[in-house]
Amino acid sequence: ETSGLSRRKIDSLYAGYLSNFRKLSFQLNLRNDDSNIFGDKTTWFIGASYELMPILSLFANKSTAFGIPTAYAISTNPSLLPEDHKSQEIGFNFFTLNNSLRFLFFESNTNNPITFDPSDFYMAKNFKSFSNNGVEISCRSTIKNQIFNFSWTIQNPKTPSGFDPNVSVQSARRARSFGSLTWTFLNNFYEIGAKGIYSSSRKDSDYSKIRLKKYFVLSVWTKINLKKDLALTFRAGNLTNAKYQLANGYNTNPSSIYFGLNYDF
Repeated sequence: ETSGLSRRKIDSLYAGYLSNFRKLSFQLNLRNDDSNIFGDKTTWFIGASYELMPILSLFANKSTAFGIPTAYAISTNPSLLPEDHKSQEIGFNFFTLNNSLRFLFFESNTNNPITFDPSDFYMAKNFKSFSNNGVEISCRSTIKNQIFNFSWTIQNPKTPSGFDPNVSVQSARRARSFGSLTWTFLNNFYEIGAKGIYSSSRKDSDYSKIRLKKYFVLSVWTKINLKKDLALTFRAGNLTNAKYQLANGYNTNPSSIYFGLNYDF
C-alpha cells in the first residue's frame, strides 16, 4: 500500500512582537502553516518575564504547535492525522557574574500523537493523547579556572498503552529522571574535564513490556595547546564500561579512547 503522495507543499506565515516595559518583558509570536494535504493551522507563543531584582526574574510561557506527519509515516498509513501540541511552563532565573540558576515547572499535552506499531508491520498510527509534566533545573558556576555545569529533569511522561488504550503507562524511551554534571578546568596552556550522564529506566516500546535499564556514563577529556593554532586532544569515553541500550537490540559503545591533533586555519 502506498500513500499516493507525490508532492507536498506548505506555505507559512510568521509574525512576532517583542517589547520591554521597565521590569516586564513580553513576547508574542503567531504562525500559520497551510498544507495542501491537511489544510491550515495557526499556532502561537506568548511569554512574559518580570524582574524582581537585578539578579532574579520570574517567567511564564504558553504555546501551541502543529506536527504534520512525515512522508514516510503517511506512506504506511494515509489516514494519519496531524499532531496537536499544547505546552506551558513557569519558573525563575537567578544569575550573578559567576553563577546562574534556572528552575521551571512544565506541562505539555499532545492530541493524536504519532507512533509506529511493531505488531502491525510498524504502521504509523495516531494515539489518543500524550502528556508530560515535571520540573527542570540547570545551573552553572565558575570558580577561578573551574566551570561546573549541572542539569536535571524529573518528569512523568504518560501514553495510552498499545495493549489497552484505556490504560496510561510510561511513554516509550522517556526516562522519568535524567541529568548530567560537567566539570572543566582550563587555562592558557591546557584544558581538562569530566562529564557524567545518568538516566533512569525506560520502556522500549508502547507495544512491548521490555524495559531498558538505567545507566550512568562517565567520560573525561583533555586538550593541550602546543602552539597558538595547534592542540593535542585526548578523550576517554564510558570509563565505567556501562552496558546499556537506547533502543532494545542496539548496544552502545563500550569504553573507548581517542587521540587527536587539531589545527585551526
